[in-house]
Amino acid sequence: MRSLGKWRRLPEARRAALLEAFAAVAFVRLGLRVLRWPTWERVTGRMRKDRRPDGTALTTVQDVAWAVERVSRAIPGATCLTQALAARLLLSRRGHASRLKIGVTRPAGERLRAHAWLESEGRIVLGGGGVEAYTPLNPSPSAGDDRVVPGRRGSR
Repeated sequence: MRSLGKWRRLPEARRAALLEAFAAVAFVRLGLRVLRWPTWERVTGRMRKDRRPDGTALTTVQDVAWAVERVSRAIPGATCLTQALAARLLLSRRGHASRLKIGVTRPAGERLRAHAWLESEGRIVLGGGGVEAYTPLNPSPSAGDDRVVPGRRGSR
């Protein structure tokens, strides 16, 4: 009941943002499960092309990051990669450029670990905790090119 009260107290724009982010994260989670990476990039690449801000609830980079982080808690398996891809999709649909980054690290005596984060306007907007420990896999693409070619499956 407490959650329902919190939901009702949220402004309508925030509720709409959470619903849209939930749909995006669920879409990405399912897409990563059933599609190979090149197919995923082709499908979502068409969705991301040349969009202009549309005036919907999710209008700022911070709004998108907040909503994606919040709803990801409720979706099993919503890894850092899932969150970064969902936010990238939502941002691009509103005309915000972003860049997906994937990095790896291997602390002494441990297995290789990977992490994904999202940058926009030169700042990390999602998944930024501890990224300095990771070596980015993807070279910096040219301006406007937000593609990355990770392995077949990627997660934290």
